[in-house]
Amino acid sequence: PSAENIERIAAGVAEKEPAVSTDTRPNIVAIMNESWADFEDFGNLSLSESVTDYIDSLDNLIFGHTYTSVFGAGTSASEFEFLTGCTKAFLPGNPYLEYIHTKTPSLLWDMKNRQGSFVYAMHPYNASGYNRNRVYPLIGVDSFVTKEEFVGAKKVRGLISDEADYDKIIDLYEQQKGDKPFVMFNVTMQNHNPYTKKSSFKEPIKVTSFQADPEVEQYLSLIHESDAALQKLIAYYEKQPEQAVIVFFGDHQPHLPDSFYFQMTGKIPAGFTKEEALKKYEVPFLIWANYDITEKEIDHISLNYLSTEMAVDTGQSMSAYQCFLQAMQQEISSLSDNGCYDAEGRYYTLEEAPESMQQWIREYKILQYYMLFDGQER
Repeated sequence: PSAENIERIAAGVAEKEPAVSTDTRPNIVAIMNESWADFEDFGNLSLSESVTDYIDSLDNLIFGHTYTSVFGAGTSASEFEFLTGCTKAFLPGNPYLEYIHTKTPSLLWDMKNRQGSFVYAMHPYNASGYNRNRVYPLIGVDSFVTKEEFVGAKKVRGLISDEADYDKIIDLYEQQKGDKPFVMFNVTMQNHNPYTKKSSFKEPIKVTSFQADPEVEQYLSLIHESDAALQKLIAYYEKQPEQAVIVFFGDHQPHLPDSFYFQMTGKIPAGFTKEEALKKYEVPFLIWANYDITEKEIDHISLNYLSTEMAVDTGQSMSAYQCFLQAMQQEISSLSDNGCYDAEGRYYTLEEAPESMQQWIREYKILQYYMLFDGQER
């Protein structure tokens, strides 16, 4: 990735006007909800009640499913893709553990530089997990809130609840609001595996289409709890006079028994085709605002595009890198470690993609290398 190559790619991007450039400066709450998945969209699954009644009732929403590069674990790979706009598809291993050692461009730096935001990250568990306490300052975080600040908070199965997590967001927002835009990146903990722990947690959700393992019903009941907690958070921001955006997405699907996938699809995961296997890497997302945005449903998107999608849909200005991602997304609607989709919804492995897509992939690799490793030039 020479300087000349970077300039050539940047010049191409400069010719493409962003779809929206009203440059609103809302407060941003991005929530990566632990193991949040949408199995009701997956196959043969009927439940005693929907686990997402509230989310399904929301208006003023951009929603759909996004592809992750990890399954069952590897949370930080998903936050890396969302926060940097880079993809793990070009990187072996775990980015937080292996690649981020110096100040690295991110959505959070963009927010700080553009609007002077004070940036929070929050994870109600150990600060050292996935090296977050070392990585977060390098990607623009000013204050990292961890489990030590949740003394006496409500727990579910011994883990800090989503409700308590979101109450903390409101507390921090109340302390800062009106000064400068509030930015929060939040990684929840309530729904973390394993789903076998005996506890006082009530499990109202039952699978009615087949005999499911107890851990499946515990997991689904946890997602139902998350739905109720999000309702409380959105109800708060609906009443706020300042503009606010909430982005909510899963980090990966939970690790549930193969028998559950067989009961829903008639196949065990080892028998899935490459495209069918992508269903295991599909998680829901939503973008909601307390001001008018254009509602839409998105069929294919990947986490590396999601923060750019948020900027476009909510009228924020974008970095040159985000303009590149927006332009690429018109041709490659999703790109993850498990393949890509073109604009018409055709699936390809990265190696099999046609030349028109390969050109974008080559330029993306150059820019990603520049973003992550070329400290002098970037």
